[in-house]
Amino acid sequence: MYELYCRYRDKKKLKDSDVSRATGIPQSTFSDWKSGRSKPNTEKLLKIADLLDTSIEYLDEWKSDIITCPDCGFTYDSSDEKDILLHREEHGKWEKGTVLFGELICSPVINEKVKAKNRNISRDRNRSLEERYHAAITVLKCLFSRSVQHSGFDPGHVQFHQYIAMMLHNESYRKYLDDALCQKLLADYGTMDGIQNGESIYYVPRSPEDIPPAGLSLHKQHEKIVQYYDLLNDIGQHVATERVKELTEVPRYVKEDTHYVKAAHAIEGASQEDRQYDEDIMDHF
Repeated sequence: MYELYCRYRDKKKLKDSDVSRATGIPQSTFSDWKSGRSKPNTEKLLKIADLLDTSIEYLDEWKSDIITCPDCGFTYDSSDEKDILLHREEHGKWEKGTVLFGELICSPVINEKVKAKNRNISRDRNRSLEERYHAAITVLKCLFSRSVQHSGFDPGHVQFHQYIAMMLHNESYRKYLDDALCQKLLADYGTMDGIQNGESIYYVPRSPEDIPPAGLSLHKQHEKIVQYYDLLNDIGQHVATERVKELTEVPRYVKEDTHYVKAAHAIEGASQEDRQYDEDIMDHF
């Protein structure tokens, strides 16, 4: 538990003394925590979690075997050997992703918390343009992280600066920026095509071998899908179902007469305002 706290403290480049001053928690509390003599109560943990932009769930002792990794965002059963291996595999992808793309905020709870906090800062006209600018970049980092994660940490995903330019090309995103903030972002990053208006996910272009051969009947496609699905275990089938569900949330992949559920509503930990914000920028106008 203390090690998790240290991980997030170090990410913020803080010391126990800094956390103590910011939260009002006596520094002796951290010494006792480290030695195992005691641990902060819930009220103190909430203050620490808020300062470090994390969740109390990741600092408090786990109440069950079901864990969501605070780094890669993978939820697994820590008592199940297969789940542990699946997490190790996903975590490895996340680690490689951070090498390719820099910091990635992939925990749904932490992503939503950081995004909501910085979205509010970016809209606060009482703050300086520089503060609002950095907050807007952080919001984009959260959206970028979700996009990279959605791609399976595909090396073919665009880099962060390209992603920003693509989002700035997106009218449904720009409408949330005031003129001064929008102009500063445009001056630094410009615009480029690549993300469909109303979306925040970049879809890595498929390779030719991933495209079904011309003339392959719908019946044959269904057969191949069932064939692959039957090779999966229970966990794999669950993941496959979730992936197919994700595709139904992308307008360009859905039949015109199909009503789809917006992906923003599936994000755990999002407030109603955050969900509306995500829904607005993901709606296809």
